[in-house]
Amino acid sequence: MNTRFRAGRVVAAVCAVALAATACGSADGDADGEVPPTVTIGIGGAGVIAYAATYVAQHEGFLDEELEKIGSKPEYVDLEGSVQAVQALATEEVDFVTSVSSAGLAAVAEGAEVTEVSQFLTTDMVFLTATPGLPTSDSDPSAIVEGRKWGIPGFGSTAHLTALSALVKWGYKPGDVEFVPIGHVASSAAAVEQKLADYYWLGTVAEGLVADGTVDLVLDFFDPAVTEKYYGGGYATAGLFALPTYLSDQPEVGKAVVTAHTRAMAAISAKKDDPAAVMAMLPEDLRGDSTVALLARVLPGYSADGTVDEAAIERVVEASKAGELMSADAEVDAASFANNDYR
Repeated sequence: MNTRFRAGRVVAAVCAVALAATACGSADGDADGEVPPTVTIGIGGAGVIAYAATYVAQHEGFLDEELEKIGSKPEYVDLEGSVQAVQALATEEVDFVTSVSSAGLAAVAEGAEVTEVSQFLTTDMVFLTATPGLPTSDSDPSAIVEGRKWGIPGFGSTAHLTALSALVKWGYKPGDVEFVPIGHVASSAAAVEQKLADYYWLGTVAEGLVADGTVDLVLDFFDPAVTEKYYGGGYATAGLFALPTYLSDQPEVGKAVVTAHTRAMAAISAKKDDPAAVMAMLPEDLRGDSTVALLARVLPGYSADGTVDEAAIERVVEASKAGELMSADAEVDAASFANNDYR
C-alpha cells in the first residue's frame, strides 16, 4: 500500500491517551471550520480484508476525487490494531479511522464521543477453528468448551467478543473456559502451529490456516446465516468512525469521506459474485490467491451502501454486556453512535 504519513503528527505524544480525552487538537485542525489541506485516515490493523471499502476507496481514487472537490487530499496511517485506532481518533491524532464497532462502543462506554459514519459489514468477522482431530460441530458445544483452551488474538478483541457471545449462547459463563491470548496475524499463526490452544477464534488470518490444513473450520461468522443464528440478526463489526465534534466543524469533509466509501461499497457490491474482480480494486500488496478465497467468504456479508444499522449496533452492545466486556449498566446510545447524517 502506498501510504502517505502526515508530517509533524505529534498530538498523541503530548495528549492524554485516555479514550475520553478530547481537549487536544488535530495538528492540522482549524477551529473556524475551514477545510484542512489534508484529511488523515487511520487504518486499525493493516491488510484486514474486512476493511476493503477503505482500501478500494484509496486504490480506485474515490477519496482523492471527493476530497479534491473541496480542496483537500487524503493521507493514510496504518495503526497497530482496533483499540489503538480508536485511541488515535479520540486524541485527534487522525481525523477518521477504519476499525471495529466493538472498540468504538467500548470507548463510548468509557465516556468518549465516537460515532460510526459507514458500516462495512452486516455480519461478524471471525472464524472459529479447531486443532485437527477435535470436534468441529457446534451441535454439541460441550465438546468445544469443557476442558478446552481457546486462543484469541487478545483480550477485548473482536474475536474475544465473538467467543464470549458463543459461550453465553451455549449456556456457559465467561469464566467457564480458559482463554489464551496469542497475538494478531503472524504471531497468531505461529501460536496455532505450536498448538498453544485447542480452539482458535481468529480474524481473516484463519482463511490461510484452514486452506493449508493447519486448522479445521468450525464456524464462519462472515456467513450471514451464522451471524443470524448467533445474534438474531445483522451485526456491526468493521466500519468508518469519526468524532462528532470534527464532523460538526468539517461537514464538507465528512460528506466527502463518506461519499468516497459509499462509492467503494457500490463498486464492491457490483462485483460481489466475482472475488477476483474485487481483489483487482485492492492495493497490489493485498492481492494473491489467498485473498480471492478470503473475499469469497467476506463478500456475502458486505454492505451494499454503508448505511449504519442501529439495530446491528445494539446487538454489539448486548453481546458486549452479556460477555462482560462492557459494564451491564453502561449507557451507550446506539442511535447517537449510528450516524447516517453524512450520506
